[in-house]
Amino acid sequence: MGALALGLLVVGAPADAGCPEPGQGAPGCHSGPVPAEWGEPTWEHVTFVVVARQKGYLPERLGNQHLTEVNTWDEEGVVAGTVRDWFCPAGAVAPLDPQEASPCRLRATSSIDYDHSYVWPGETVQRWAPTLRYVNVRLPVVVTAADADAGGAGPQRGWLSLRLKADGAVTQSWYDGDHADAVERAGAYVSGGRLLGKPWLATESVTVDTYVLHREYDPAG
Repeated sequence: MGALALGLLVVGAPADAGCPEPGQGAPGCHSGPVPAEWGEPTWEHVTFVVVARQKGYLPERLGNQHLTEVNTWDEEGVVAGTVRDWFCPAGAVAPLDPQEASPCRLRATSSIDYDHSYVWPGETVQRWAPTLRYVNVRLPVVVTAADADAGGAGPQRGWLSLRLKADGAVTQSWYDGDHADAVERAGAYVSGGRLLGKPWLATESVTVDTYVLHREYDPAG
């Protein structure tokens, strides 16, 4: 079981585990356990992306398709994401990237950020199994509409919780000289959790991508 200090959870970072095919670069990449002399990891973090989709008209929401993406590109940000409401004609699917050409029209956008005003320590959760059999997180977040400064709805504060599981093959890889490895497990899925009280599993679909445990070692430590 692992436990992350705040700031080490990376949701949506682009790195993947596994060595590339021969001739694809990345010299010195090895598959399997790290050398025994590296000892135990001195730093760890998990990367993943969760995307939920919901079709239809929802109370107090614009549009007829709704996407929620949870990710973090900034390690110190802990967790972040976006909520986008789209209006799509029949047969069209709202894109994940708002810059992508689409017949759908973006109607509203909100940001999801770690709530740094949170002052009740002891209730956050950041745990995982070393084999990534599960990852559990519960973090305080603030959801802010893009038009909040222009008189739109004010920020909403609450909890982001996710229970992830995986039952597929485990891949471990490490690189010469880096003293770091990555563990990836296939077959990741959302088994529970909520965003501001709304269950992830109540959406039409929810998917998990980039499900990787990253670790660093200090053999000289």
